[in-house]
Amino acid sequence: MADPLPSFAALQAFIAVAHRGGVRRATEVLNLSEAAVSHRIKTLEQHLGQRLFEKDGRGLRLTDLGQRYLGMIAGPMDELRRASDTIAAPRKARHVTVTLPPTLAGLWLIPALQDFERALPDISLHLVTTTQCLDLERHDIDLAIRYMLEDAVPDHARVVFSETAFPVCNPEQCERCTKAGEPVDTLLRGRLLVNDIHPDEWDWWSAAYGKTVDLTGERRRFDASHMTLEAAAQGYGMALGRRPMVDPFLSSGRLVAPFGQAFETGYRYVILTRSGEIRSVTQSVIDWITTRFA
Repeated sequence: MADPLPSFAALQAFIAVAHRGGVRRATEVLNLSEAAVSHRIKTLEQHLGQRLFEKDGRGLRLTDLGQRYLGMIAGPMDELRRASDTIAAPRKARHVTVTLPPTLAGLWLIPALQDFERALPDISLHLVTTTQCLDLERHDIDLAIRYMLEDAVPDHARVVFSETAFPVCNPEQCERCTKAGEPVDTLLRGRLLVNDIHPDEWDWWSAAYGKTVDLTGERRRFDASHMTLEAAAQGYGMALGRRPMVDPFLSSGRLVAPFGQAFETGYRYVILTRSGEIRSVTQSVIDWITTRFA
């Protein structure tokens, strides 16, 4: 005798596709391939003997029956999820392991951990800081926050935000230039600090700036972003600040951006998850990160 209830996995896929208007967008939540999500929707429709979706341009929209079905099951599904999370709270399921580069952790995520604890007090984050791209399955890691060129970002990744880069300097340097009545471009004739990760970054910025500027001054190189920014904050020279690394320096007033902050680098900060369906506790962390840092 056939099971009178559809599978829980098929119901999850139905709700995800319904809320996001398409299979491809639902994969970001379910961490499944488009083929797997489509198969689950087809299985559910076959089980019910009814069409739940119809094509709408490049996406999908609910049929009238599908809309009714969503209204009937969305509430009970949420209650099941909350009940499961409550029961699982004392166990390891309430821990989420995140891997990210040490500099990103130090300048970006760790300063926000108190906000995280207030927003999600029942979830504990375990940070694995490394410059290596660890295999999430083999190392039992839930999430990876990675820095990638836009063209290299996989379809299933969740983009947190796009990186922008712009010159920054100690505010006293900028003030002295202003008091002397000199154009702000004068600041670029002094010492320029270079991040070895992006050795040509000043030439790139000059081309994006769209004006002829003098970049022939002395240059000093540093191994990492936090070193470059700290040197600039100490008045050692002008650095190219990159969001989000530079945000704590700007918010504290230790650095200023005399040329504005409008230049995109083509890099993205993205969230990657291990294969299989995402646990609801992991999804809560993803939602917090994308909301907190968007």
